[in-house]
Order: sequence, then structure tokens, then C-alpha cells
Amino acid sequence: MIAKVQAQIFGRQLQKFREASHDNERPDKLSRRRFGIELAKVMGLKYGITDDVIYNLEAGRTKNMYQDRELIKGILKVLLKFGAISKLEEANLLLELGSNSPLTANEMVEINNNWITIQTTPLYPTAQQHPSSLYDSSGYVNRYFEENRSDYNTQSPKKDSSKN
Repeated sequence: MIAKVQAQIFGRQLQKFREASHDNERPDKLSRRRFGIELAKVMGLKYGITDDVIYNLEAGRTKNMYQDRELIKGILKVLLKFGAISKLEEANLLLELGSNSPLTANEMVEINNNWITIQTTPLYPTAQQHPSSLYDSSGYVNRYFEENRSDYNTQSPKKDSSKN
């Protein structure tokens, strides 16, 4: 029962994305038939995927098909090609609705090279990354670091003697 509901949620999202696409050959959205043909091309299939299969996928009537990671990656490539998705978050949403983990770095390169983001350093570095600056060997904040920061004052405020 839960799988059926999840398949329907996946299907509704897929339909929204497909209907948001722009077919280059027609002034309309991407039809189910054309979507199936493009999906078959992307997945390297000899024959097209019928519009009935796409309809059943969107209606949540397919058994475990919505969970097929390779199929979803193919769907993402078609949706990207026809402008239905542009963000990594949209791609990962469809994967997560299909009970899959988000795209890996290799998959991002395979689908859309622009989704690879520059890795930033963490806000709070660990002792392994910066051995003697912020943390000591046990992982506690280095007292020397705190005491020498200009915005860190451990002394009690001085009383102004001119006010008396």
C-alpha cells in the first residue's frame, strides 16, 4: 500500500516535470510518446518506450519501475535536455521520491557537468585538517587560539575612574 502511494507521488512529480518541458519540434510540452522515444535513445534501447508505459509510470501503476535508478537517471537526462529541470535539487527530488539516494559526483558529471560544486572547507575545522590552530589533539578548542583572538576578552571590564 505504501509503495503504491509512493509510486503515485513519484508519478505526479514526473508528470509535472514532463509538462514543464519544451519540445523543440512542437510549440507544446513534451508528449508522452516523444518522451518515451527520447528516453529510449538516452538509455540505449533499440526500441522506444511506449506512451502507455510513460502514462502508467506517471499514474503510479508500475511495479517497482519508479525505483529503478538507471531509469530515473535516463529520465533526468531527457528532462534536462528539454528544459524541464535545471537544478540539482530537482534531480535529487525525483531520485528520493523513487527511494534512491541523491546523485553521486560521477553521476552528476554523467548527467550535467554544471551540477558539480566546489567543495568548501567546513565552518569548524577538525584537528586532522588544521593540526595546531583551533583544536588540540583531543579535539577541544585550543585555549591559545581563543586567548589571542582580538574579539575574545577573558578579563573583566575595566571601570572608568573618571566617572566617579
